[in-house]
Amino acid sequence: MAGSVATMDAVMAAASPEVAGEAESAAQCQLCEFTGCDNPKFQDIINYVHDHAHEVHIDGLSAQVQKQLAAEFSLELTLQQVKTHFLYHKCDQKTVLNHVLRELVPLISVTKQSCSVTQDGTTIVDPKALNVYLDSVKQVMGLYKHLDTMRGPAARR
Repeated sequence: MAGSVATMDAVMAAASPEVAGEAESAAQCQLCEFTGCDNPKFQDIINYVHDHAHEVHIDGLSAQVQKQLAAEFSLELTLQQVKTHFLYHKCDQKTVLNHVLRELVPLISVTKQSCSVTQDGTTIVDPKALNVYLDSVKQVMGLYKHLDTMRGPAARR
């Protein structure tokens, strides 16, 4: 079992360098230490990310939160520390799913481009690639629907 844990850690580190060593960094995360405190200003700053995850990329939200935490509480955190807290420690569903959605959209464009090949003036459609593309679009549509239900009826357009 220890070999499989080491393998999973290696897979996670290779997939996203920011994920490497998250078990250790969660224990040292200053934002995790403050989570659940009774300070309403801190809670407002943290809740801002959840409230605006569908409108602003996590990098922009992290920059805004970083500045507010420094100004209000003298917390000197890097952008990566703030982003890591929201994506890997807090794991708020709305925030994470919006981040995943933003990562998927460019991948779908690449998948679409691989669906057909033109050789000697003839376009050939790869049925397997086309199925992957259509399945990916279906998954993204499902993610949009799920996020839409999280916003509630008043936020729908």
